[in-house]
Amino acid sequence: MKRSEWSDEQLEKVLQQMPQMKDERNPQEIYQNISAKMQKRRRPSWLVPCVATIAAIILITIISPSLMNEMKSTSDIAFEENTMSGDESQAESDTGMMSMTRDEESIKVEEENSKESQSNLGVVTDSQPSFVINEDDIGDQTLLTFTVPIDYGQFFSTVSILTNNDGRSSIQKYNEYIPLLNNLLSEKYKNWGLETYALDYLTYTEEIENDETKNVVVDIPSNLNISNFSSAESGVFNHTIDNTFRWLREGYSKVIYKLDGKVGTVIGQSGVVSEGITIEKNTKKGYFIYKNEGSDTPFFAYSVDPYDTIEEAFEAMKQIENLGDYSINPSIPEDWTFTLTPDEKAKHLTISITAPVENREEHILALEAMMLTAKEFDFETVTVIADIDKVGRIDIGTPIPVPVSLNPIDSLN
Repeated sequence: MKRSEWSDEQLEKVLQQMPQMKDERNPQEIYQNISAKMQKRRRPSWLVPCVATIAAIILITIISPSLMNEMKSTSDIAFEENTMSGDESQAESDTGMMSMTRDEESIKVEEENSKESQSNLGVVTDSQPSFVINEDDIGDQTLLTFTVPIDYGQFFSTVSILTNNDGRSSIQKYNEYIPLLNNLLSEKYKNWGLETYALDYLTYTEEIENDETKNVVVDIPSNLNISNFSSAESGVFNHTIDNTFRWLREGYSKVIYKLDGKVGTVIGQSGVVSEGITIEKNTKKGYFIYKNEGSDTPFFAYSVDPYDTIEEAFEAMKQIENLGDYSINPSIPEDWTFTLTPDEKAKHLTISITAPVENREEHILALEAMMLTAKEFDFETVTVIADIDKVGRIDIGTPIPVPVSLNPIDSLN
């Protein structure tokens, strides 16, 4: 039956048979709502080209039948004038040229993807990558760290930047470097998959108390309506604040919230006034691996919950960490067996690995994840015992200080 012949009664019956619509928001929709409220974004520069491209595709689709008919007519005439052998020879030549072109393009794309994966990232020594920052890497530079969401705020990671020492403290540099970092994360999003730093609407300063204690002061715009944040929005805010500043070498003690110059604000709809938080250096969380789909670039990501013991954390780090439809990958190989021996003061940890250990990226990530987790449990040094002399930058059998921070980005350009 043609659509124009349907009666009102028939249309009503068809509509009644359609499934009911449900208003069930997924994490992506929730995070998009967070981004709309919490970040003032410029319209992406790719929007206009995309619209123009779509319009061109529609136009081509409309006119293509007539073009194809004309091309077919011309092709038929040419076909009748050429000999069969000439056509076969030309076809073989065209096929060969097309194959060569595809091969060259494929190689070019692979090279560009490889460069994209490696640029701006990590510390490389003796051709081996490292995914943490050690004390020796810093020298007289200033460390900045930023906690960013993954998978629409389901998981979180922290990235690190080393900046030139110009006499300013790390907090005094935040307002300058946040836009630079967010520009880079936006450009690299398709490859890295990291969201931008969510709290770019805040102003950061530092405060020194009479006893020389240093605090981070967060100035919140009065027009933000932070008291109306949903639970998801409050979660992104709290996760970012909790994890961003605890890595800094200045040893900041607290984060103080100020609204219109006055200490204290209500975050979310709890109605509770918060003056700030105490910065917890050790959260007892584990470290997993996040790789964006189709990317070879790994990042360390936090576990969702803390663990009671480091043994429990290491065992969990052998498995996938799931949260709804999203997940992060294990950092420790499932077949690794090991014993953990802390010293009497619980400041040094010996990790004796009985499984084979190799000098390759997977095992570098595993050992560095274990050292980061040891840091979370207040260990200061780690000795790894294994059947190899060196893995990446880790000297086996030698006490090594735990990393200072994680996920280094070596350039914002």
